[in-house]
Amino acid sequence: MWSACSSYSPYPAGQILRLIVAADAHVVWSADDWAGTHKADTTRISALNVWFVDLPTEKCLDGSVIEFTFFWKEARRWEGRNYSVEVRSEIKRSPGTQEIPAARKGDHARKVNRDMTNP
Repeated sequence: MWSACSSYSPYPAGQILRLIVAADAHVVWSADDWAGTHKADTTRISALNVWFVDLPTEKCLDGSVIEFTFFWKEARRWEGRNYSVEVRSEIKRSPGTQEIPAARKGDHARKVNRDMTNP
Protein backbone atom coordinates (compact mmCIF):
# COMPACT_ATOMS: atom_id res chain seq x y z
CA MET A 1 0.00 0.00 0.00
CA TRP A 2 1.21 3.52 -0.78
CA SER A 3 0.05 6.95 0.35
CA ALA A 4 1.73 10.34 0.42
CA CYS A 5 2.17 9.90 4.19
CA SER A 6 3.45 6.34 4.12
CA SER A 7 4.97 4.11 1.51
CA TYR A 8 6.46 0.66 1.44
CA SER A 9 9.43 -0.11 -0.79
CA PRO A 10 10.53 -2.59 -1.89
CA TYR A 11 7.10 -4.00 -2.59
CA PRO A 12 6.41 -7.74 -3.02
CA ALA A 13 6.02 -8.79 -6.67
CA GLY A 14 2.69 -10.37 -7.48
CA GLN A 15 0.74 -8.33 -4.95
CA ILE A 16 -1.50 -5.46 -5.95
CA LEU A 17 0.01 -2.07 -5.18
CA ARG A 18 -2.81 0.04 -3.76
CA LEU A 19 -2.34 3.82 -3.99
CA ILE A 20 -4.44 5.83 -1.53
CA VAL A 21 -4.95 9.55 -2.02
CA ALA A 22 -7.07 12.31 -0.50
CA ALA A 23 -8.71 13.53 -3.74
CA ASP A 24 -10.07 12.20 -7.02
CA ALA A 25 -7.31 11.74 -9.59
CA HIS A 26 -6.16 10.22 -12.86
CA VAL A 27 -3.06 8.09 -12.29
CA VAL A 28 -0.44 7.70 -15.01
CA TRP A 29 2.08 4.98 -14.29
CA SER A 30 4.82 2.86 -15.82
CA ALA A 31 6.80 -0.21 -14.83
CA ASP A 32 9.36 0.05 -17.65
CA ASP A 33 11.02 3.44 -17.19
CA TRP A 34 8.21 5.19 -19.11
CA ALA A 35 8.74 3.17 -22.31
CA GLY A 36 5.05 2.34 -21.96
CA THR A 37 2.42 4.04 -19.84
CA HIS A 38 -0.86 3.05 -18.25
CA LYS A 39 -3.72 5.22 -17.04
CA ALA A 40 -6.21 4.56 -14.28
CA ASP A 41 -8.82 6.52 -12.36
CA THR A 42 -9.17 6.47 -8.62
CA THR A 43 -12.26 5.08 -6.88
CA ARG A 44 -13.78 6.73 -3.82
CA ILE A 45 -14.30 4.99 -0.48
CA SER A 46 -16.94 7.36 0.83
CA ALA A 47 -16.95 6.06 4.42
CA LEU A 48 -13.27 6.99 4.73
CA ASN A 49 -13.32 9.98 2.35
CA VAL A 50 -10.30 8.68 0.41
CA TRP A 51 -9.70 7.52 -3.15
CA PHE A 52 -7.65 4.54 -4.29
CA VAL A 53 -6.37 2.76 -7.37
CA ASP A 54 -4.83 -0.70 -7.61
CA LEU A 55 -1.74 -1.26 -9.77
CA PRO A 56 -0.78 -4.82 -10.74
CA THR A 57 2.74 -6.08 -10.03
CA GLU A 58 2.48 -9.70 -11.19
CA LYS A 59 4.24 -8.97 -14.51
CA CYS A 60 6.99 -6.88 -12.94
CA LEU A 61 10.48 -8.32 -13.01
CA ASP A 62 12.54 -8.45 -9.84
CA GLY A 63 13.99 -4.99 -9.28
CA SER A 64 11.45 -3.23 -11.50
CA VAL A 65 10.40 0.22 -10.44
CA ILE A 66 6.80 1.34 -10.72
CA GLU A 67 6.70 5.07 -11.29
CA PHE A 68 3.50 7.08 -11.09
CA THR A 69 2.08 10.57 -10.92
CA PHE A 70 -1.33 12.11 -10.42
CA PHE A 71 -3.57 14.54 -12.28
CA TRP A 72 -5.92 16.01 -9.68
CA LYS A 73 -9.36 16.23 -11.28
CA GLU A 74 -10.97 18.97 -9.19
CA ALA A 75 -7.89 21.20 -9.14
CA ARG A 76 -7.20 20.39 -12.82
CA ARG A 77 -3.46 20.17 -12.25
CA TRP A 78 -0.63 17.66 -12.31
CA GLU A 79 1.12 16.63 -9.10
CA GLY A 80 4.37 18.07 -10.44
CA ARG A 81 6.50 15.09 -9.48
CA ASN A 82 6.75 11.33 -9.91
CA TYR A 83 6.72 8.75 -7.15
CA SER A 84 8.32 5.33 -7.34
CA VAL A 85 8.08 1.93 -5.67
CA GLU A 86 10.62 -0.84 -6.26
CA VAL A 87 9.22 -4.34 -6.83
CA ARG A 88 11.09 -7.37 -5.50
CA SER A 89 10.31 -11.06 -5.86
CA GLU A 90 11.90 -11.78 -2.48
CA ILE A 91 12.00 -9.33 0.37
CA LYS A 92 14.30 -9.82 3.32
CA ARG A 93 12.79 -8.49 6.51
CA SER A 94 14.50 -7.45 9.69
CA PRO A 95 13.82 -9.69 12.70
CA GLY A 96 10.62 -8.70 14.45
CA THR A 97 9.00 -7.00 11.44
CA GLN A 98 5.74 -8.19 9.98
CA GLU A 99 4.69 -8.59 6.39
CA ILE A 100 2.30 -5.91 5.21
CA PRO A 101 -0.97 -7.47 4.07
CA ALA A 102 -1.45 -7.10 0.33
CA ALA A 103 -4.49 -5.62 -1.31
CA ARG A 104 -6.42 -8.12 -3.37
CA LYS A 105 -8.90 -7.64 -6.17
CA GLY A 106 -12.30 -7.03 -4.64
CA ASP A 107 -10.94 -5.57 -1.38
CA HIS A 108 -12.61 -2.25 -2.13
CA ALA A 109 -15.97 -4.02 -2.12
CA ARG A 110 -15.45 -5.30 1.41
CA LYS A 111 -17.18 -3.55 4.22
CA VAL A 112 -14.90 -0.76 5.37
CA ASN A 113 -16.54 -0.26 8.76
CA ARG A 114 -15.61 -3.62 10.22
CA ASP A 115 -14.88 -4.15 13.88
CA MET A 116 -11.13 -3.86 14.22
CA THR A 117 -11.18 -5.42 17.68
CA ASN A 118 -12.00 -8.80 16.14
CA PRO A 119 -9.84 -9.04 12.99
